[in-house]
Amino acid sequence: MMQKSNPIVAFKSAFSFILLVACGLPLSGQSNTEDSILAKAKKWAESLASPSMHGRGYQLDGHRIAAQYLAEEFSKLGLEPHPTLKDETNPFFQTFHMSTNVVQGDAVLAVGTDTLQIGHDYVVNAASGRGNLKGSKVVDLGFGMPEDFKKSLEKCVVVMRPGLPPEIEKDSERKKVMQPLATDAQKIERATRMKAAAIVMLRPKLTAGLSPIPANLPILDVLNTKWPKKKVKKANISVETGLKGIQSQNVVAMIPGTIHPDSIVLVCAHYDHLGRQGEAIFYGGNDNASGTSMLLSMADHFARPENQPRFTMLFVAFGGEEAGLVGSTYFASKAPVVPLANIRFLLNLDLMSNGSEGIMAVAGNENPIELQVLRGLNDTLQAVKEVKSRPNAANSDHYPFVSRGVKGIFIYTMGGPPHYHDVNDTFANMEFQRYSEIRALLIRFLSELMQAQ
Repeated sequence: MMQKSNPIVAFKSAFSFILLVACGLPLSGQSNTEDSILAKAKKWAESLASPSMHGRGYQLDGHRIAAQYLAEEFSKLGLEPHPTLKDETNPFFQTFHMSTNVVQGDAVLAVGTDTLQIGHDYVVNAASGRGNLKGSKVVDLGFGMPEDFKKSLEKCVVVMRPGLPPEIEKDSERKKVMQPLATDAQKIERATRMKAAAIVMLRPKLTAGLSPIPANLPILDVLNTKWPKKKVKKANISVETGLKGIQSQNVVAMIPGTIHPDSIVLVCAHYDHLGRQGEAIFYGGNDNASGTSMLLSMADHFARPENQPRFTMLFVAFGGEEAGLVGSTYFASKAPVVPLANIRFLLNLDLMSNGSEGIMAVAGNENPIELQVLRGLNDTLQAVKEVKSRPNAANSDHYPFVSRGVKGIFIYTMGGPPHYHDVNDTFANMEFQRYSEIRALLIRFLSELMQAQ
């Protein structure tokens, strides 16, 4: 535990006033320093979410382009590579290997006389296999419950909807019994067992993803408002997917501590995203160009001579998060750059461009003292409306560390645009609500934790 003194007294000290100025928080009004901080953050986010990064995915080496960019930016800010890293291509890289199912080339979905647009009307499901179907019969199985599978589905395109039928959804007893049979995995398994040639899932929102295990038939997620209202009899589907082995990398930069160099504060954010599906680019603005720009912005602060940290700080941009926390798991379990026991606290940043409704501290429940400090600072600074808390969950790169006993929390913002894992999560749709205020809050928070020891 980091706090050896009373954390509430600590952040009310004169040291807090000095930090208030150093963090770029104005005593009244907005300063030019804040304008500059936000402008730099937007520049980083815009670069990371640009078409040239190809969605920071794995089809056209977008992940590698983004990693090179981040290494260059860390170097410009004056951060150092960690001396244990020996990657020959870049001293900031920690290389790891992974595999994931990727869409290769274009995909086609034509129903009746309509050709749907990938990314906007449909996406290729993360677990989709490959296939090339022309004029295949379409069979609508409603919600794809067990009783819906009555006819042979061989060579057919099966249409289903997620979840339970409305009449079951309204009946609590039936819902409890039928819920385990209504998962996507169960429905896909039933259709596959019945030898369907392809599966279409009609959904209220398109949400793409990555999977290490592809199915043996095409699976497309179609926006339910884009599926023809008239009965569809035939469909053409062409999808090329395949499991791809990838050498990816974490980007690790360091600021040596002035007083406790063997004590580590690790600040992290994943930089990878979903890449491309044909012409569709998943830019990953909020997820997670925003968190990566916050990572760079906080590194910019602590790298300045007047803000040199007492502890050594590692700033890590993790790869492979969207493929299952691969980069962070590699760092935490297979190749720790520093002993996990030396990490005094970890702060993970993801989905950072909103904030109108406050911030969420995942694993805050497991770290009540640190959560109290964060909430106390927010009460003082009025950075956000509310600091909520929830238990630890395997939803971002903090998890491989926290599940191994490292103290840490994952912060994400609440409110703002709803775009997530879709083609609309662009830089243009990032609102940067409370960005400067949240940055100042988190810098104060980490400074307090380091000062308390």
